[in-house]
Amino acid sequence: MNLSHPNAQLSVEVVERAVTVAANAFRRCLMEPIRPPVDRFDCNSFLYGELGQKRFLVYVRITLDDEKEEGVGPIPSILIDAACQIEAEPHLIRVHMREVGKGIAFSYFGYEEFIQSVLSNSEEWNARLIAPKTFADFFRFLNGKISQIRLDVDYSATALYEENTANRCVALKLAVDGNEPYAGTIDPGELLSSTVQGDEYEIFTCSCGHAGCARIWKGVIVAHQDTLVLWKAYHAKGRKIFLFDKEEYRSEILTKCGEAIRFVRGGDDRFFNPYEHRFKHLEKAYYLATEKVAEATAPELLFVREREK
Repeated sequence: MNLSHPNAQLSVEVVERAVTVAANAFRRCLMEPIRPPVDRFDCNSFLYGELGQKRFLVYVRITLDDEKEEGVGPIPSILIDAACQIEAEPHLIRVHMREVGKGIAFSYFGYEEFIQSVLSNSEEWNARLIAPKTFADFFRFLNGKISQIRLDVDYSATALYEENTANRCVALKLAVDGNEPYAGTIDPGELLSSTVQGDEYEIFTCSCGHAGCARIWKGVIVAHQDTLVLWKAYHAKGRKIFLFDKEEYRSEILTKCGEAIRFVRGGDDRFFNPYEHRFKHLEKAYYLATEKVAEATAPELLFVREREK
């Protein structure tokens, strides 16, 4: 095997197919991948993208059928050399291709890690989310108005797939500035994740947990900057744009979601709508959100933990 360029012996067709599916990692980060501007490397396994002033170079490593590798595998030297030439951050995504019946199955390694690495560039990522406008544009549009978010825990909710579950299922009721922007089900896991980083979140969803079932095809764009959180809520009733104080936003969501989670933990016959069958995913989102708070402000974490007692 050519450790400098492991794909060198593969056919153009195989490489193009793997590079095409790996390119979706760039699109998930709102980057359109291109072939990198390197002038001395004969390599068709590169993908390149830019986020603000950040440059990202990915080598798409390909394994086939019964080939065995751990994770992404060893880093090809051609990736490091090319990244140095164009001053880009190097990444490796391995695409494993195997025949299944008459088709090809794909497995990915390093795919999610690449996405999280890109999204960790919070300033550039949040700017991309709301481009071509800026936070200053939205601040002027709202005349500096900071909205108040309020969550109420509804203990009278009914689980979709359970009978006679009154008082055994909880759901969140959301209000912004005293008004209900969405009358349907609120996804607590997406709300919790929105306290950690900016992204597009399916905060408004269907009672089954799938937003598309309620004909919601675009989520709430949540962007962070300094002490503010911005919402672009396409499916909200009335006003679509909101600014929140970040600390108040986090405190309200963590406190109310924590209250509901503790209720569900109190009995095997209790549920959290729409998380009847995915409660562990909700607990993970809560854990990650509280860990982020711990990194930001230790006193706030103490406040959350006090409310949990």
